Amino acid sequence: MDSITPNTAELYSAQIPALATLVSLGWDYLAPADCLEMRGGNAGVLLRSVLVEQLKRRRFSHKGQSYTLSTNAIDQIVRDLASPAMHE
Repeated sequence: MDSITPNTAELYSAQIPALATLVSLGWDYLAPADCLEMRGGNAGVLLRSVLVEQLKRRRFSHKGQSYTLSTNAIDQIVRDLASPAMHE
């Protein structure tokens, strides 16, 4: 009699369920090749185009007024995230 051993590899026990949960919450799946291209290779970690687009949509409040981020502010945020000061 053959016994069936469950597959306990991380891909099946954690990664695929996590991916399914994120997709059900409205996140989009990005294929590894597309992700690598958007990151500009293995050295980059940011999806710059996605980050910039999201930052353009965000608003913040100051003294009861709602504002968008300026282009300079968005550029600075991307620079800061792309090259964090390791001593901080």
